[in-house]
Amino acid sequence: MNGIFCVDGAAAEPLAGTAPHRPVWALVEHPGPWGREAVLDAPWPDDGTGAALAALTDGAGVRVVLGRRPGAGERGAPQRPAVVLARYGPGGWAATTTLDAPADLLGLDWAGLAAAPAAPAGWTDPGPVWGICTHGTRDACCARLGRPLAQAFAALEPAGTWEISHSGGHRFAGVALDLAAGLVYGRVGTPDAATLVRAHGEGRVVRHLLRGALHRTPPAQAAEAALRDRLDEDRLAALTLLDEAAAPGGGRASTWRHTTADGATTWRVTVAEEPLPPRPASCGKAPEAASAWRPLTVDAV
Repeated sequence: MNGIFCVDGAAAEPLAGTAPHRPVWALVEHPGPWGREAVLDAPWPDDGTGAALAALTDGAGVRVVLGRRPGAGERGAPQRPAVVLARYGPGGWAATTTLDAPADLLGLDWAGLAAAPAAPAGWTDPGPVWGICTHGTRDACCARLGRPLAQAFAALEPAGTWEISHSGGHRFAGVALDLAAGLVYGRVGTPDAATLVRAHGEGRVVRHLLRGALHRTPPAQAAEAALRDRLDEDRLAALTLLDEAAAPGGGRASTWRHTTADGATTWRVTVAEEPLPPRPASCGKAPEAASAWRPLTVDAV
């Protein structure tokens, strides 16, 4: 690779609007090693567990990442895997449980869990959960930048920090997922860990590192970022997405409610997809066409 990494090619790419759009996520404890396709390639006690788990969760619309504790030395199939499950958006929730054996993963009603209006009975509140992508067999940047970042988070949130498999967007490493809140951050350095942990505790976002909310589409993520910048608004709960629709010229328009102590204002934000110079999506890959969602108008209604 001659010292050229995918993060270098994406240095000018905007962060806003790059979070994966999947409203339900599950972190499944697995110490590794993780192959390129983590769930499929990781060692399991029984052949076929990985493929069966992937089929069940994909069919239920659940995005799965594998997780291990930072610095964990032992590798191999998990014994009693912890599971953290979160559903984002209105009425969302996060919960955790520990299973008796990996085979129990196949006995979970993943479709029912994904649609549940509340945390399942017997599951508990996970508290803050930080997932730091360190999936080196998928991308060199995630290992190079993610592992020290995971150690920095673990020093602050030892019970809530996990190294995780591929979450999307290697070129924005270090990538940190606030799994309890459903937010993805990019270009996170070790000094930023304390800032993000503090912001989570205060119910705020860190705007200059925010890629987007997992339950929102990329254009809505970009619109939210533009509106937050316009209003100088960091409070997570201050903005509510009311609707999203096509805009003239192939863009997207979204309507938002901004709530303050003295009332609420409705805003209309229009974004358009614009081409970017070709860049590699991952280390070692050839440059490919790219685009970004950029704000056109931000207007009070």
